[in-house]
Amino acid sequence: MDPILEIAFRDLTEKYGCHTVILYGSRSRGDFTEKSDYDLMGIRSGGEAVRDARIIQSADGTGKYLDAFIYPENAFTGKEKDYLRIREGKVLVQRDSYADELLAKINQAFRQGPTPLTLSEDQERRVWLQKMVGRSSRGDLEGNYRRAWLQMALLEEYFAFRNHWYLGPKESFTWLAEHDRSTHALFEAALQPGASSTQLTALVQRVLTTTVSGPSKS
Repeated sequence: MDPILEIAFRDLTEKYGCHTVILYGSRSRGDFTEKSDYDLMGIRSGGEAVRDARIIQSADGTGKYLDAFIYPENAFTGKEKDYLRIREGKVLVQRDSYADELLAKINQAFRQGPTPLTLSEDQERRVWLQKMVGRSSRGDLEGNYRRAWLQMALLEEYFAFRNHWYLGPKESFTWLAEHDRSTHALFEAALQPGASSTQLTALVQRVLTTTVSGPSKS
């Protein structure tokens, strides 16, 4: 086992008493870099939910980031949609078939898709984006803040308007590069430092109007 992962695994099982530990994120998928976190979820019979975020020193003296969430079993009851991030996780240890059964429920929730926006929610979000375009182009401090806010919001809104899960920036941009390259190019342009208001407006219009098939639910 990876030495850093071994330290984290030992802490989750011994310090926190987790009977199940799941590695997820880029280090589970295999698309990690040297800067990637070690994302772990530990599950125990009871107790409070805890987050263990810290740097673990590797043998060569460099630090690696651990981001571990420890949950009691009852945290998952009827809330599988809140834990989609572990759906492709790698089970490091489990009590009986606990992790296998949990991941099956989470993947079923993923396949069902998110709850669609209501008509009023959809309209509210569209109006907000349109207002933010104008407010972000003023060139003052507040306008620049709203510009950054708008840039951050657009990726999630792209998927919300299409009734598909938003899976975070890494997976979402990868999906766009494969399935909607023109929108991916608009994001690349609008998120560059010094991007023009015209480039940002073009991205907003694409988010509001383009209809494509979203990420697979299989």
